[in-house]
Amino acid sequence: MSVRLWQGTRGSLAAGLIILLLMGPRDRDVVDAPVLVGSDTPVTLLADALASSASSDIVYADSLPPSRGTSALMAGAAFAGSRITLLGPGTVPALSATPPTAPVAGRRSSLTVTIRGTPGAVVPVVVDDPTGAADTVSVLIGPPGVTTVSISVTPTRAGASEWAVHARGESAVVRAWTRPERTVRILVLSGPPSWESRYLTRALETAGLVVSVRQELGRAKAVATRGAASPTSLSDLDAFDVVAVLGPVRLPEDLMETWVRERGGGLLLVGPVPRSGTLRSWSAFTTRESRDAGTIRWSGPSEIVPLPAADLTVRVSTLPPPHAGVPVAWSGSDPVEPDAIYATAGWLGRGRLYASGITTWPWAMEAGLGAEYAEHWQSVVEWLAGGLRDGLTVAGGVGQRHVAWTGRLEGDARSSFRLMRPAGSGSDTASASETLRPVRTPEGDDYVRFVPLAPGNHALDPDLEIGAVVTIADDRLSWVSAALEIGGAGGALRSLAGGDEPPSGTPLGDSSRRPWLTFLLLSALAVLGWATRRWEGLP
Repeated sequence: MSVRLWQGTRGSLAAGLIILLLMGPRDRDVVDAPVLVGSDTPVTLLADALASSASSDIVYADSLPPSRGTSALMAGAAFAGSRITLLGPGTVPALSATPPTAPVAGRRSSLTVTIRGTPGAVVPVVVDDPTGAADTVSVLIGPPGVTTVSISVTPTRAGASEWAVHARGESAVVRAWTRPERTVRILVLSGPPSWESRYLTRALETAGLVVSVRQELGRAKAVATRGAASPTSLSDLDAFDVVAVLGPVRLPEDLMETWVRERGGGLLLVGPVPRSGTLRSWSAFTTRESRDAGTIRWSGPSEIVPLPAADLTVRVSTLPPPHAGVPVAWSGSDPVEPDAIYATAGWLGRGRLYASGITTWPWAMEAGLGAEYAEHWQSVVEWLAGGLRDGLTVAGGVGQRHVAWTGRLEGDARSSFRLMRPAGSGSDTASASETLRPVRTPEGDDYVRFVPLAPGNHALDPDLEIGAVVTIADDRLSWVSAALEIGGAGGALRSLAGGDEPPSGTPLGDSSRRPWLTFLLLSALAVLGWATRRWEGLP
């Protein structure tokens, strides 16, 4: 090969290196540029990008709305703090609804409904339950133009449940797996006899709950019903759904917190009992005073029935704001920052906590509201019993039609499951079933899988208290539903039809490959340049 040819090759290599260095993408440009996704972006690719935190700025822009899987991923990323923007020709959304977390047949549950509209407008929301009954709730749209409310529902039977929500000409259908009805079992640990402990315990018994009581009398003496011992291990709590602590009681706090957080138990704290650790924020009362019952404001989970505004004066204690939970009974005009909090409710891990600083027995004795009083405490205890107590759960993502859906079994695996397919998926009714057997991997994990044949709910094991409702996601959401889901989680909503400029950025899948491509080309040119110099005898 001639020297002139090698010199020309070397000059071309040098020019190519300079051009790539000047025009190649820089890391800062790749990180700062928004990542573009559309209707043709695979859900798995988007999930990998969000998991790797390749970009915190993602824009969905397309003439077609996103699929359920894409919308759910972007909503989750927006909730976690990523900048998610939805661009489309759709209109401003009006309605969305989410199902109850773990409904039980015969118990009050709640739907979370989000409504958009003109601030100050009153919007009637209609909820149709599976029995055909309708409930209407009037909702006031807040200043931001969006309001989220909790509406109580009561599923009547176990299995797949469905509710239809209607407002402002929009409709939303939500589905959930309802567990079989079961009587709540509660252990009452009480201090020395008091009016509060006497009337509260009697109200729980009147409500039909299975109540076991252990009452301390002082001087290391106590009276108890059969099986009502002070717990010393988790096995002592297996027979109960809820533990109520009324007044000053010696309580193994670490044990109770583990039972609530990891086993999904419910813990009721009543009375000014200072504690330590996590439970302190739920039960450390700061002041005690008399208050007119009519001035107490009620909010919190819609499953909890408030005490009526009776004409009586009660003793209340102020609770500090808890680390988790929402005010249930409070004073002041704003439930977010009330003047005083008298009761709180919330989740702790898999279980639930409720702390009350209100002396409630006057509602039964002085106001003569025994039935209302019993209904209130029954709803509190049943709400507490709604934690995630199942020994076996099925964890699986959103499915697609004709693609095998796989769910990982968490807990004690069963030898077989019954799959209930929805109507229209190869059967005339939703009761048609087939048997599925779990598959164990070499690592010891158990999985169950099946192939969905049509969109809709696919329930696992309706005869057991474990259930899984799988929503098939090959159909696309409406722009309204997608905007509500993503906007409600904190994402930005813009309309291309409103005159917005088309987005600029890098399509998902390109931003991660272009720096590597530049690196490989530069490396190849460097190697060729070194080989050329060696051929000419240069160092």
